[in-house]
Amino acid sequence: MEDVTLKDRIYTHGGSENGLFIGTPGVRDGKAVLIYGRHGHLDYIDIDALSSQVRECLDRYMTNK
Repeated sequence: MEDVTLKDRIYTHGGSENGLFIGTPGVRDGKAVLIYGRHGHLDYIDIDALSSQVRECLDRYMTNK
């Protein structure tokens, strides 16, 4: 599978005008990623890794287990 970067950007609530930019969706090495960065330096994070990190941080606050 070839690497792909989409033109869409993901923002938190508030949209592109008022929201916080999270990243640009893409595919790297066959995995879904979010591409982010500024000042000419771009990096990316695997969506599965991001989801795991968020889950770990929120697990202690989850009440419906």
